[in-house]
Parts: sequence; structure tokens; C-alpha cells
Amino acid sequence: ILATASNGYYFVAWDGEAVPFGHELDNPVAVTMDQARTNIMAVFASQTSGGLMIWDGLGNWTSYTNWTPNGLPGSNDAVFLRSGTVLVSQAYSMGSLVVSNTLVFSNWNTCLAVATNVTVADSGIMTLPAGFTTNQMSNRVWVACSNFTLDAGGQVLADERGYASGNGPGHGCDGTPSAGGGYGGQ
Repeated sequence: ILATASNGYYFVAWDGEAVPFGHELDNPVAVTMDQARTNIMAVFASQTSGGLMIWDGLGNWTSYTNWTPNGLPGSNDAVFLRSGTVLVSQAYSMGSLVVSNTLVFSNWNTCLAVATNVTVADSGIMTLPAGFTTNQMSNRVWVACSNFTLDAGGQVLADERGYASGNGPGHGCDGTPSAGGGYGGQ
């Protein structure tokens, strides 16, 4: 599937359950048609952006109705995550970022590339979903920026969000739950 942007827009990523994991940024993307596929959406952003984009709500970053004005932030926009919770599960670029809500990073390759400043405000939280239960690391908080400010009361929270108990390398042997190299406790 090939996504073609209209004048003044650029392709950001594919969204939806039918998009093969790890190929969200491929354009074109190959999707095996071995079953009905109903949830594939191309996400675009404005090339001429540079305004303020405000998030209020609950949902995935690509939920364009949670943004004011409606749409998705472009690579030059100032992004203000004002309230609610936003899940970011693929890489995005923006001009600046202020987090005063809960921002949840999902997927290992999810990076927010911010051209200038990132501020995690007094009530802001950057975090991860619950611990993962496979032997593959699947989530991390990854922000690339020029300046990162963590206000008093702001949090970058990864407590108990790595490997779930009994999973991952060093989890111990079957029948020996205290064996292993981590010794970080349950």
C-alpha cells in the first residue's frame, strides 16, 4: 500500500491493527492479505505547520479529534499535551513539546524527535505501559531534543515497567524463582 500526500502535507506513519509491527514508517508498506483487513490508516501532517497544537483527551497520538486545531502535529509545531492521556506508539517529529498530562510511550522504536525544548511540567508524566511478558524488550521512553526540563513535580516514570516478574533474561530457572542475575527483587 502506498500513501501519497497532497500538496503541503507529508506522510508520517501508518496506523491501525493491520499494520505489520515494525513497519509503521514504511511507505509503501506490505500487508499480507490472508484475512479481512479493515484497520489501516495513513497519517499525514502539514509541511507548512509551525503553530500550536494542543492535546486534550484520551487515546492514541493519531486520534486527530483530540488535537486543537483538529489534525496531527507537524515537524515544526509547538506541541502542548494539556490534559488526559496520550499513547504514542511510533516516531514523530515536532518543534517543541510541553507535557502536563500523561504521555505513555509504547514500542521500542518510538522516539519523539523535538527540534528545541521539551518540558515535563509540574503535573506531567512520561511513562510506559505495564511490564512486558516476552523475552523481547518492547517499550522505552525515548526523547531526542536540544533542551530537556523536568519541573518539580514532573516525572519520567519507568518503575516496574520493564520485564514483568518471572520474564526476560535473568528471570531464574523453572522451579527456582530466586535464581538469576538481576537480584532486583520481585
